[in-house]
This record gives sequence, structure tokens and C-alpha cells, in this order.
Amino acid sequence: TDQMNSSDIDLFPSSKTIALSTNASLKALDREEKKKLSFANQSICVRLSDNNGRQVCSWQVPRKRLVNSYIQTLIARSPAWNANNKCVISYLKENGSGSVILPADYRANCKPHPSSYYIALQTTRRVPDALNDEKYLGDSKFVISDVPRFTQNGKHEVTKEDIRSWVVFGLEEEDSDMQLKKKNV
Repeated sequence: TDQMNSSDIDLFPSSKTIALSTNASLKALDREEKKKLSFANQSICVRLSDNNGRQVCSWQVPRKRLVNSYIQTLIARSPAWNANNKCVISYLKENGSGSVILPADYRANCKPHPSSYYIALQTTRRVPDALNDEKYLGDSKFVISDVPRFTQNGKHEVTKEDIRSWVVFGLEEEDSDMQLKKKNV
């Protein structure tokens, strides 16, 4: 009684059955696509303030365009922007909670109206490269963090001279100019 006959299995379903199942899955895909478009088109309020904290400009940016390059373009077009100003966007800060949102998370974590976000600008500085300056005469400084106080066996304390010797040895081993000078000596 619990056995199936070969006639019970429908190897070739009717075209109506296929059409109904295909239509239902297309509707689900269509709903999902509409949700994605709705999310991508949500309007996010982004604000720019001056050094005194007063709001200078405000924009409603669609979530899909919420990237540093687009916001930087808006700032450059604003009346408050000075062409000599060498600032770039560092992060967005939510107006109410003060939470910080980093550039990689703008699209995912920013909330639509009534939330708003202030742009935190960072001044860019160009550090002159000593290699390009033929008249530069000076020393190089290294900052080495997490230097152990004792050697690996723990018997000797690490001194400034030990660190200096270690850096010089590394330069002699890795720097091609230093290797050439060492061969010529």
C-alpha cells in the first residue's frame, strides 16, 4: 500500500505547473529587487560645519552615492569651501549619539531621516621627501615600538647600542647601496 507505482511520478509536469512556480519565484525576486532599490535610494542627511561648530551646508545624499569621493565633490562645490583648504573627509559623526562611522561603513550603517551626520575633516599635510632634496644633510630617525627590556635568554638588558647595532646590521644586509659600499671597502 505504501509502494509507489511508476505512474505516480510525474516526470513531465504540465506547462501550467511550471509557469505558476516560475511566476511565483519571479515575483519574489522582483520584491527583493524593489527592497534593494528602496534601500539604495534612501536619503541620508550629511552636514558640513565650520571651525566654530556652526552648520555651513547640508545635503540629502542617496545611500548609493554615500562615498568619500562624492561627498568631497559636494564640499568642493559649497560656498564655504576655500580652494587653498587641503582637507579630506576623515569620518562621519552622527548628530544625536555622536557615534563615528568610517568611510567603509557609510552605506551600511548610516540611518535615513531624522538622523543626520556631520562631516569630520582632516587636514592633509605634505611631508617633503629627503631623497628628492639634493641639499638635505641630516639624520634619519626611527621609532621602534615594543622593544623588549631584556634579551631572549633574559640575562642581559637591551641597551641603545644594541638597538643601534641591530638597525645598522639590517641596513647592511638589505640595502643594495650599503652592500655595494661594503664590497668596495
